[in-house]
Amino acid sequence: MALVGPFSNCTSCYYGKYAARADFGLTITMANALQSHRHHSGASYHLNVASGCTSAACDDYNADSIEKAIEQAQHVVIAAGLGSKFESEGKDRPNLSLPGDQPKLIEDAVAAARKVGVSR
Repeated sequence: MALVGPFSNCTSCYYGKYAARADFGLTITMANALQSHRHHSGASYHLNVASGCTSAACDDYNADSIEKAIEQAQHVVIAAGLGSKFESEGKDRPNLSLPGDQPKLIEDAVAAARKVGVSR
């Protein structure tokens, strides 16, 4: 299984402007949740995680990391989004587009998944 996207393993991405002070040591990311599921369910899949970007802004997109994470995967989960940097009180957006290269990341992930015959 491959988990790709800037929200795949980002502890600070899940908190909005109204959140109490976050204890990032207690934050469960999507990667943590899938690893925990695998451990507790006895499932036997390998999890490849690649964010492709260091933040939701996705202005430093690394396509190679996405393709490498997906190349052996049977299932792909894409974790994309906005986070409070782009959407919060007083930050109305002019459109519903994802920021930076996140749309390109999604296109590349779908293309890489098709190469390995991912089930849909």
